[in-house]
Amino acid sequence: MSLSSWKNGSIRRRWSDAVIRTTALIVEQHSRRVYAYRHHGQDWKLSDLEGTGEVDLPCLGRRLTLDEIYRGVL
Repeated sequence: MSLSSWKNGSIRRRWSDAVIRTTALIVEQHSRRVYAYRHHGQDWKLSDLEGTGEVDLPCLGRRLTLDEIYRGVL
């Protein structure tokens, strides 16, 4: 990465696009519960899934169900 490409915005735009698609998952180990934090503008939005459901993972281009997350674990 060069300083000139950072200043002209090309790298900042790519980095910003990557951040927009960021989702962080916290997965409970003793119960079927997942907290999904999605970067939304300047803020983070929390989705709390328990028992069943699915979470959208734009960074992977797919949705992931709690059944898939916990397959072979609980």
